[in-house]
This record gives sequence, structure tokens and C-alpha cells, in this order.
Amino acid sequence: AGFDSYIFFTDVNGDDLLDDGDTVLQNDGTNSYSAVQNNGDVINVKVGQGDCIGYAEAAADVDANPLMPEFDLVQGDCIGGSGGITFKNFDPEVNLQYSLDGAAFIIYDGTITLPVGPHTIAVRIGDEGCVSDDLDVEIITPLPNDPFTLNPEITQPDCETLVGTIKIRVGDNTGIDTGFFDYVVTDGGTTYYDGVKQPANGFEGLPPGNYVITGSTSDGCNSGRVEVTLENPICDNFEGCTLGYWKNHTDRWTCYSTCTLYGSVFTNAPSQLSGLTLLEVLNLGGGGINNLGRQSVAALLNTCHGDVNFEILSTEELIAYVNTNFNKAGAAGSYLDNLNNAGCTLGGSSATTAPSSTCPSTVDTIPGKGKPGKNNKAAFTASFSAYPVPFRETLNIKYEFDYKSDVSIQFFDMQGRLLSTYKAKKVTKGDVTNLNLDFATRASQVYIVKVTTDKDVFTKNIISDK
Repeated sequence: AGFDSYIFFTDVNGDDLLDDGDTVLQNDGTNSYSAVQNNGDVINVKVGQGDCIGYAEAAADVDANPLMPEFDLVQGDCIGGSGGITFKNFDPEVNLQYSLDGAAFIIYDGTITLPVGPHTIAVRIGDEGCVSDDLDVEIITPLPNDPFTLNPEITQPDCETLVGTIKIRVGDNTGIDTGFFDYVVTDGGTTYYDGVKQPANGFEGLPPGNYVITGSTSDGCNSGRVEVTLENPICDNFEGCTLGYWKNHTDRWTCYSTCTLYGSVFTNAPSQLSGLTLLEVLNLGGGGINNLGRQSVAALLNTCHGDVNFEILSTEELIAYVNTNFNKAGAAGSYLDNLNNAGCTLGGSSATTAPSSTCPSTVDTIPGKGKPGKNNKAAFTASFSAYPVPFRETLNIKYEFDYKSDVSIQFFDMQGRLLSTYKAKKVTKGDVTNLNLDFATRASQVYIVKVTTDKDVFTKNIISDK
């Protein structure tokens, strides 16, 4: 049935009795007492029933606060991102709970995200478990590392694609970077690559312009920057005059005459072409070897004319190409046909099919012929000769015209550039002018000699010594 009275007290003097000097904790007749106690604290109680009294005591057994588990702390990144804390050796069967910055306890199920700044964390086991001491941590934004050097390998835009390529090596690495940095490639107006790994072939498809390329790691702590310029390609607008133009403007032939034998220029020419003049070959019909013949004559005239920006730069290159491709006449003829139709800017003169002035007057230039007519007799042909050929620093000009005249002797290269001019007075057939050449010559190069009299203009090709 219980006792009539319950007095809870602290036995200060240790005599196990309630007397003066002891501290009464509770005396309200109830039979229970609750208070916060330290581990080992002793509570005494005096009970009474009528004339009977008794004493008892109890020692407080307080569970210790749990220890904070071992943990890994991850700081924020270099661009202001959050860090985190992860408890190590975590047993998911244990009802571990945590409180972040004084908030309500929640069950721990993995890394706790921590924004930049100071934080306080406490843990407990279960809903009623004791709470650990606070753990104070701070998440900071680290300073970025020193920038890396980005070394670009540049392929400039070409005239065919008009786009270039940039490959990036990082620091002293010999291979291009395809895994370390994420890259942004921009010209300020257009972003061509945005936050991507560098492709294995580099950053392709970039038009001419000024580019800024930046690379950075995902945490922002490592980065690099480089500026690259892709130049506009310098593209020739090639020209070429057609077969028809050269047939009908024989006065514009500069390096070769209409009566020059085809075989003397293209030394590998087949027999059906080698004995014909350049003009006769130019007028041939039909395909195959005939087409290559006439296309090669037009290309020859385009190549050596100083005012035609022909794609093949020298007569030597053209002659070598044609000599090599007589056995591939179809393809070679088509190739030269394409070059000869690039567009002609010469024009400017009345159409003429007359033979060159240096050709013998008895030559019949009707297509397919080229021999003197039956009733024609050989006639004297005004001209000149040059020797020795090949030449070095000196050259002799011997005149072969039957009148007396002052002359101008001009030297041109195969691009039509005037190199030097010499004068001679009152010369005639058999006279010789000795020239000490005052312009620089290159070995085994073809030059054009132009002799102008009061009546005629003559040209010849000569070659320099090796």
C-alpha cells in the first residue's frame, strides 16, 4: 500500500540519517523524484509509516555522451562551391542522427553538404540517445593555383576549306590534353566550344579570327588561358585564257612563236604532234592525245605570259607535267582544260590569227598543215640569233635583217618582268652586239630576249648555264 511519507535528501554529513546540515530535495508526499544528476551522485530517501521510519539510497548511473565519429572533411572548390563531411566506418544498422547548426536531428545517410562558412555538428544514437559534444568545422574557398601554360599547335585556314585547327598542350606535356581541362573556345562573338574536353583532333572548323581559349578543372582550382590568331589565307585568284583566245590573238604570244615546233618544247611528244607547230597543234580537233596537245599549248602560253596569273607557276613545271603524262592524255588534258578556263583578263587587242612576226613568211599556218605551199619559194626571214646558249654573264646578239636600224634589246623573265634594256645604233645583217649582262641570273632558267627595230619586233627564248 506504500508509505505515508517520502523525503528525498542529500546526506551531507554521511551518517545515513536525515538531520541538520542535510539538504532536502523533495518533501511533498510523492514517492518519486526526478532530477538531472551526474554519474555516481547519491540520492537518499526517508520513508515513514505510522511510528515506523526507514532509509534508503540510490546512486545515479548516467550514460556517457557519445563520441563524435571519425570523419573526412572536404573543403569547397575554388569557385565558391560547397564542401562536406563524411563519417568514417559508418554502420548503417546504427540509427546515427546528426544536428547541423542547431537544427533538428535527422538520420545520417551519407555525406553532409556544408556551404562555405563555419558550422556546428552534434550526433546521437536513436531518438532518445545522448547528444555528443559539438564539433566545430569551417568550409573555406581555396585560392586557385598558379595558371598553367597552354601551348597551341596551329593549323592555319587554307584556301580550300577556309577553316583552321587549334590543338592545346598543357605545360611541358608532349601530347595534346584530352582529359585534364574543360575548354571554352570563343572569338568574342561566337563560342565554338563551351566547357568540353578537347577532341582527339583538336578544336577543328575554326574560321579566321582572334580566339581566346581558356581551360579549367571542374573545381576551378587549375586553369590556363591563351590567345590565338587564325589568319585569312592568301588565296590566288588564278587566271587562264582559253584555246580560242590564243588561236585568235596570236599577237599576244610572248615567249613562243606560232611556228615553234611542238616537239622542240615537249620533247616526249608522240610523232603525230612533235613535227607540228604550236599553232597547228592548237588548232587540232578530237580528243585524247590531240586534246592534251592543244590544251598544253594554251597552258604553255598562259604560263609564260606575265599578265596571266596561271596556277602552274613556271614553264619548266608545265613542260615536265606534260612530258610525263602523254600516256594519260585524257586525264591530263581535262586537268589543263580546267586551268585554261579559269578566266582571261588579257583582251584589249583586235583578234588576229596571223603567224608570229619571227616565223618565215612562207609558212602556211592553216590547221593541219604547216609546210610551204606548192607555189611558195623560200624567202629571207628577218630575225636575230643569240649565242652562246646556255649563257652566263655575256651574250652576243647577231642581227639577221636586211635594213639598217637602231635596236632596243630587252630581257624578261618567264613571268614577263623586265630585267634589263640595252641599246644599239645603226645595225644591220651580220652585225653583232656583245652584251655584258647586268642583271642577276639563276642557273638553268629560261629568259626571253626581245629585239625591237624600226620595222620589226623579234623574240627568242634562251636558257642560262647550270
